[in-house]
Amino acid sequence: MRKNQPLLILGAGLVLLAMAVVVIFLLNGNNDGDPDVSKTVNNNKGPESTGGTLGGPEPIAQMPASKYIPLITEVPGENEVNVSDTFTMNITTFTSSYWFINDQEGQDRAREWKIVDGYQVYYQPVGLSAQVLQGDFFTTIETYLFADVEGARGAYTHLAKKIASLPGTETESPRGLANESAAYSLVQGTIGVSDVVAVYHRFIFRRGNAVVSVQTYGGEPFMAIDAARELAVMIDDKLLGQRPATEPTPIPTPAIIGVDAD
Repeated sequence: MRKNQPLLILGAGLVLLAMAVVVIFLLNGNNDGDPDVSKTVNNNKGPESTGGTLGGPEPIAQMPASKYIPLITEVPGENEVNVSDTFTMNITTFTSSYWFINDQEGQDRAREWKIVDGYQVYYQPVGLSAQVLQGDFFTTIETYLFADVEGARGAYTHLAKKIASLPGTETESPRGLANESAAYSLVQGTIGVSDVVAVYHRFIFRRGNAVVSVQTYGGEPFMAIDAARELAVMIDDKLLGQRPATEPTPIPTPAIIGVDAD
């Protein structure tokens, strides 16, 4: 897996996301009879996200990590699960991910931080590119659980530095969330063959022993960091026990993560 991807095209599932979007746009965008939806954007980026709990307790979230991810019915818009990019992580998918320069670094950090579980979900608009050009967005969420708060602190610090250092990254300044949080954006390319500029937003946070990443991809005229933060608030509420945490319908995946701390 390539480790030098630009900000926010991150992880095993996200590489496929970018490839899939390009193919979809080529298929849908080359129809001369299609309307030029790029001329219809209205610069409506929605309300500012100000809710959620800043600071507060540092609980030890229990496995599985998947139960803290928003269900498809809780995500804005009409979406579907991209099954190939939705999975329970195993040690290989974690240590070979965008987090690390190489697998050895991943193995070392996984033991140091004592990671115990991880889950990624990828939601895509049912209408794909056409829906994105009307204001909807792709969503990728990763949730990682560690054996203790100390390990999660180390993992969060590493992830924040990793994302912030990638070329083209801009730091966003929304209201904070949880015990630690940070937000980033990357404006890159356009939505398919339209002239609508594309943007990635990512909101990461730590609550107790959990580290969470929420990424959105959509049209720049429609998107702000607030969409990612609102989903992060929902996850944090689940970690705090303020919102029901329901495990999603199982999808066949590799065995869950487990790293010997010795």
